[in-house]
Amino acid sequence: MAFTWPVSVLRYICLLLSTVLYQPLFEMLISMVSCGQSEGRIVLNMYSEVQCFVGAHILHGCIALVASVLLTAITMAVLMLFYESRKQQGIIIAK
Repeated sequence: MAFTWPVSVLRYICLLLSTVLYQPLFEMLISMVSCGQSEGRIVLNMYSEVQCFVGAHILHGCIALVASVLLTAITMAVLMLFYESRKQQGIIIAK
């Protein structure tokens, strides 16, 4: 019983990522590729001095897109595992 604490911590982290932290993390990742036009250049909406898809922004944008896909896949898997859509009286942890 003393060796199961890492599994419990992982479970609570996954539940937090799939509920409370999903939207802020997803919005942060998507803001890395949210571009608009300013003075004839395509720049980031948050930082108008950073030009989109030029130099290091290509790497940052690709990592952000891959991370957002992974976050969405992990969230979907956690939600399918831990949440029950049918109401069952006998199971306390079913939500």
